[in-house]
Amino acid sequence: MPERTHLKGARILVVEDEALVAELAAEMLKDLGCVPLGPAHTVDAALAVINNGEKIDCAALDVRLNSEISGLVADALMLNDIPFVVCSAYTITLFDNRHIPIVGKPYTREQLKEGLERALGLFPDTDASAQNQQLGAICR
Repeated sequence: MPERTHLKGARILVVEDEALVAELAAEMLKDLGCVPLGPAHTVDAALAVINNGEKIDCAALDVRLNSEISGLVADALMLNDIPFVVCSAYTITLFDNRHIPIVGKPYTREQLKEGLERALGLFPDTDASAQNQQLGAICR
């Protein structure tokens, strides 16, 4: 994956089951100069986008997609070297993946921006481990 120096033009896959939240995320991404992809409302839809070869720079990943958990999507993103930010209203800790940013819902455009910048390595991640430890446990 080529290194990015800014968010402008970044192609961000939105994986979110709630239509209004997905629409708001897409608007925030456009405001940040990103190109929103999707939204993918289910695990299968997200996997189809990831596996179709379309260029994805990063993803905004909801943990719960209706009755599904998005662990398979996270695995596919990691296998394809696509960074992502976890966006969830649930309390989460990523013990084995403390480098993955977590953004609590509801989130602001600035919080989404900071999460994406951390995921893409656009500035040093000084507090992700502390943040992840405070946020609880993820179910897979």
